[in-house]
Amino acid sequence: MRQLRDSSPGEYRFGTATTVAGVNDVLAAVQAVLPSVRADLEGFARAVGASAVPVFIIDRKLVLSGAQPPSVLARALGSAAGERD
Repeated sequence: MRQLRDSSPGEYRFGTATTVAGVNDVLAAVQAVLPSVRADLEGFARAVGASAVPVFIIDRKLVLSGAQPPSVLARALGSAAGERD
């Protein structure tokens, strides 16, 4: 487990829709930014040194590479939760 610097993908936010036309608009907006999202995620993966599958990135601060026992995941999640308190 290692700490990350403040490098994370961009944030993408979309509105909610209550009509079919609204849903179509939201889907079009998502599709329009998909290449940018993919590029951000790939850049983020490179920045954190993600080279194994799976990779767990917790709270954009901790990185666990490869399969981990439940106790390691629980400790990492507990650590992240403790930092937020």
